[in-house]
Amino acid sequence: MSYKLLFAFVFLAGPSCFVLASRRHSNRYLSEAIEAETLQIPAPIVTAEKIMRYFLRRNNSLIARRSRSRRQTGEESAPNNTINNVIYVIDSSNSIREENYQKGLKALVYLTERARNDTLYAVVNFATGATVLTPKFISKSETIALLPTVIRKAGLTNTQEALQVCKDRLFGNPLSGFDPAGHKNVLLVTDGLSNMGKHLTLFKAFNLKDDGVEIFVVAVGGFTYGLQEILGLVSSTDRHLYRVLDMDGLIEVANLIPSLQ
Repeated sequence: MSYKLLFAFVFLAGPSCFVLASRRHSNRYLSEAIEAETLQIPAPIVTAEKIMRYFLRRNNSLIARRSRSRRQTGEESAPNNTINNVIYVIDSSNSIREENYQKGLKALVYLTERARNDTLYAVVNFATGATVLTPKFISKSETIALLPTVIRKAGLTNTQEALQVCKDRLFGNPLSGFDPAGHKNVLLVTDGLSNMGKHLTLFKAFNLKDDGVEIFVVAVGGFTYGLQEILGLVSSTDRHLYRVLDMDGLIEVANLIPSLQ
């Protein structure tokens, strides 16, 4: 009888065990596939398309625009009237040289110029510590004027503190001047892994996302070490992660996005 019971248990449990094992393998393969895809640095036009549609929230396809006549360039279909609240979180740690840092600021200016005029901005600069440069959200034109003046801090990479001040002093502060009915976006520009309070980085990102904030990351460089942290930071890998080889590549991407007319 015991042999029969054992056989029955194996017979019944076997398919379930097989399904569980198959799911584990499928999840592992899916994870590996996502990571393999993110290791690739896309063509600049592909990244420009993603930034325009998902970060700037401009509805037309950049690729479709390129096939249109010059007369039509700059037109938008189905305008989105929801305000974009954007926090630029700028990594100015030791790993980013002054020359490249300045190029990064220039690229952000170009992105801001291509945003809708009603977009609201705040700026956080971080290295060993994080500094909120705009206690209140400011206009597009004010942001364009501010960005070239942002000084490189140098030091370690304290990403978690930068994310925390986004929550405490900006999106978590009703007096900071953001539009609570609008989109809440953080754009982090970084060249890799945090090295201060790194055990808190993804936790702080989760807290922001739990408050309805979308986290976008511009990952600068061809690095693979630290990629898992980047994947954990972004709200999604298909819409919120933008990889460029260097700051010149980010400038190229920004310049591919047409200005609003």
